[in-house]
Amino acid sequence: MNLESRWIPTFEILKDLFKSDAKTIFVIISHPRILVQDPKTYLRPNIYALRENGVPESNIAAILYHHPRVFCTKPDKFREVVEEVKRMGLKPLSFAFVLAVRALSSLSKMTWKKKINVFKRWGWSDEDILMAFRRFPPFMICSEDKITGMMDYFVNVLGLESRLFPNAQNFLHTA
Repeated sequence: MNLESRWIPTFEILKDLFKSDAKTIFVIISHPRILVQDPKTYLRPNIYALRENGVPESNIAAILYHHPRVFCTKPDKFREVVEEVKRMGLKPLSFAFVLAVRALSSLSKMTWKKKINVFKRWGWSDEDILMAFRRFPPFMICSEDKITGMMDYFVNVLGLESRLFPNAQNFLHTA
């Protein structure tokens, strides 16, 4: 039953997107959970949500290849995340858009708020945080301890101004 109802349809969806057996097999091996879930319930609707919002196939394939877990998100939550990323001002044509979808789908609202509060304790405004998120969404996936440790080092040890960092691409990549 699983072979015909899940494995084969999942393989076909992935192969259609990747245009490669090797990439398809890599994703399945690195994230076998993708075979457990019904592709009609999770994978297909989530891919469709990105397509209908104008996300390029290459960006969908890249995020699915590197972070297949994102596509195991419940479709209603996934659509909410896509809409939130759009409200934040990220453009669906940019690769940052799918990185933001990945970041937001992996964080609960509570965790997101905690991370926002960490940055605010370092003097960042809501606009600073949003600007940094637009530039490099994965930095919000860092743990609160890592964020605090980095900010402490740069501000208290090196004596740098914390408000400089939302503009500092290298800082965001370091996080």
